[in-house]
Amino acid sequence: MKLSSSFLSIYSPFSRSAGPQPPLTGRSRLLGMMVAIVFTAFTTIGVVTCVKKIHAYIITKKTIPDRKPSASELHAKEVAESAKKADKIAIDRYFALLKQYPSLKREGILNDHKHGAYEIFYEVPQIESVRHQVHERILKKHKSAEWAHQASRVGVVAEDDYWLWIRDAVKAPKGLEHTYNRIVMKSQLTGSIGAAILPIFKGKNGHEIPLVLSYRHALHSWELELPRGSAKPGETGAEAAKRELAEETGLVSIKPILLGSMNCDSGALASVVPIYAGTIDSVGSTKHDKTEAIAGTYRYTLNEIENGLEKGYIDVKLKNGSTLRANLHDPFLMSAILKAKSKGLIDLHHIKDIAVD
Repeated sequence: MKLSSSFLSIYSPFSRSAGPQPPLTGRSRLLGMMVAIVFTAFTTIGVVTCVKKIHAYIITKKTIPDRKPSASELHAKEVAESAKKADKIAIDRYFALLKQYPSLKREGILNDHKHGAYEIFYEVPQIESVRHQVHERILKKHKSAEWAHQASRVGVVAEDDYWLWIRDAVKAPKGLEHTYNRIVMKSQLTGSIGAAILPIFKGKNGHEIPLVLSYRHALHSWELELPRGSAKPGETGAEAAKRELAEETGLVSIKPILLGSMNCDSGALASVVPIYAGTIDSVGSTKHDKTEAIAGTYRYTLNEIENGLEKGYIDVKLKNGSTLRANLHDPFLMSAILKAKSKGLIDLHHIKDIAVD
């Protein structure tokens, strides 16, 4: 009871008072003994528990080696690290382009979701917040961390010599924060994106429109289209139209006129292409690019073209005597005819001469 006696003195109601202490009463002695017993019990339990844990740890370390990460865990770690690097590359390239080409950046009410526009975020914390939200949505839907990383990446997702694939972090007019893709032609960053031209040929059968028969890789089909193409650095729209006309058809138009412009996919493409019209002044030789699949140029009256647009195709009589059914749904052609009619260059089914100043 030595331990209990010491605690009796500690927990006595008179232990901390000055002067000589009166003898302990029965109640005080009983209280002190109870406190001492409880303290001793908890101390003993604590020591025993601690010893057991240490013993178990030592036994475990001796009998069970350190667990190595599984293949799936290692793969998940690699995916996360790779995604982090790719995210940084994409966002760094994004900000570099915004600085170099301010036209890529939106400001004012055209970048305010409260005014009905998609508001693009340009601050890193906001971008990261949106990216994380989209990542979690995609992960929940597809159960693939790798796909979630790729599909939620913000910035320049991919690019080549001609195109930029940009994914912005945006807030929609109704408040939802998500990502939105846009495809940008690099040529438009330096001024001119390119051009299409409606050539008007005056021959023995009257006015005809020459169309280019091309095999289009994306569509996997033969298409009858207006001559068109990208601009070269420093080239105006009119210069690009004349050059593309000469290269693809061998036809020369000295002074084409501007009909207007169009965008063939406003949901993703950031390009607005000018469309020209020009009478053919001379005929030369073609100069096809080695990457193009052009089978030739074929001339049609406006009536034949409008009938073909209604059907969706024209049966082309090839130079070797065979017939090829080519699709006729070129949006540039349809837009050019409509704009030419509005300018009085086309009257019903007849094409007029273009007056050049």
